[in-house]
Amino acid sequence: MVNILFVEDNFHYSKNLINKVMQENPEVRLFRIITNGKEALNILKDASSEIDIVLLDLKLPGNSGVDIIKDLEKNNYKKYKNSIIAISGEFTLLSQVMQSPYLYTYINKIAGFEQIITIINELIEIKKSSKFSTEEKIKIELKKLKYNFSYIGTLYIYETILILCNQSPNKKIKLEKQVYPILANKYNTTVNNIKTNIINATNEMYYDCNVETLNKYLGIYYDEKPTPKEVISTIILSIRDNTI
Repeated sequence: MVNILFVEDNFHYSKNLINKVMQENPEVRLFRIITNGKEALNILKDASSEIDIVLLDLKLPGNSGVDIIKDLEKNNYKKYKNSIIAISGEFTLLSQVMQSPYLYTYINKIAGFEQIITIINELIEIKKSSKFSTEEKIKIELKKLKYNFSYIGTLYIYETILILCNQSPNKKIKLEKQVYPILANKYNTTVNNIKTNIINATNEMYYDCNVETLNKYLGIYYDEKPTPKEVISTIILSIRDNTI
């Protein structure tokens, strides 16, 4: 389950929005709707509160949403990093928290429910995946890109990412010198065979994956096939960034 705390002084608005979110996501649970900032901050600072996502109106009675975010930063409540969706129509408030590591994104309050729900759903998926093991996360990312698990090359790329996820994030990736030899020894084959199968699986992924999905995932427009190293590096970054 993904638990959502909604901090919004317009109870009718928050109730309608959260009902629509829960209709689309049966795994979502409303933790509570809070209408003032002081009470919300007390709940967030309570170690027993099991909250995954915070929908936060920035203009609140008592402590404002800006105050709440700054207090969480000051006291280093790491569990809420990248977990807050700020809701506001006032740029002066948004500008004070836009760079906060606690903010996943912000939404203009005049946006329609469908746009807001799309953003909420994105964070829900991230939170759900963050509760998986590293092995499960890698499989999820490969499936997003339409890697075919019937190919031996997909197994090899999965194993490659798993090895690299267990290394220091500052360590330079050297596939052919450090990782492929480990796999070659494990599967009693050659480094060249490992490399060739990974390339083949990645080429097939390029043809099977929607171009828009691929470009958004890799953050670059691709009119040519991405290299395995580019895909591997991006998946590792995605897994590490989503470990909230």
